Amino acid sequence: MHRVLFGVKSVSVREKHSRPWLSGIHSLAVERTMHKMIKEIWARNEAAFGTMITSVRNPAIMLIMAEAGFDFAVLDCEHGSFSYETAEDMILAGRTTGLVPIVRIPEVRREPVLKYLEAGAQGILAPQIEERAQVEELVEYAFYAPRGKRGVSLMRPHTSFRRPHPQDYMAQANRRNLVILQIESKRAIENLDDLLSVPGVDAALIGPNDLTQSLTDGRHDDPQAVREAIQAVAEAAARHGVVAGIHCSRLEDVIYWRDKGMRLCMWSSDVSMLMEQARAGLARLRSDT
Repeated sequence: MHRVLFGVKSVSVREKHSRPWLSGIHSLAVERTMHKMIKEIWARNEAAFGTMITSVRNPAIMLIMAEAGFDFAVLDCEHGSFSYETAEDMILAGRTTGLVPIVRIPEVRREPVLKYLEAGAQGILAPQIEERAQVEELVEYAFYAPRGKRGVSLMRPHTSFRRPHPQDYMAQANRRNLVILQIESKRAIENLDDLLSVPGVDAALIGPNDLTQSLTDGRHDDPQAVREAIQAVAEAAARHGVVAGIHCSRLEDVIYWRDKGMRLCMWSSDVSMLMEQARAGLARLRSDT
């Protein structure tokens, strides 16, 4: 008896030539799931470690970061120039390796929240959060009913193109996906309790650069005020059962705040790692000649 194999061409000729790895990524996504969940790491009272992808648009960067050992990577769609198509490719690449993909959206709006979650992101990082109404709007877009009003479209990358049981899947997604607020202004520090008490918020991530600019009117001359503000975020997060985190370029700063109890720890970025290693190597090479 001969076995008959059936298949379907799932990508266009143009896509096949411009993104030859795509069909492999999509098929892998069907077979594999994200084994690593950030909330499971936090449940063990451990820190999750990640980095920011700012410029490299090749999905291979997600595999590289996974191989390096990162738990998650944040795709920067606030400052970065990633299209929705590129973002989906990179998210899928992360999912196939167990690297949890999180997207920093440009602003709180329904479209980016919905599209990135349906592309398979496991979390949304919302920048420049200052008012409770922003947080309530974000939660409404990010969660299915009964907590929110996220639109339902299930046979997409976020389900690995399967047809799950709707109620079961939506409940699972509501438990799994992350809502992270980026705290990076004086106004946000003043409103911490209002922001972090909204049901559905999982973490508060400090953006030290914008926070420093806001607290010092651009002078960057009061590190003590910045340190006190960061500590205030950590204390408010603890009051409301929210995880505190920070993104720093200096490894020593990440270690310092990790040791202070922060459990969402981001270090450096794709560009910074490449640049720093290149500069250090070239400096040594040139000093030996």
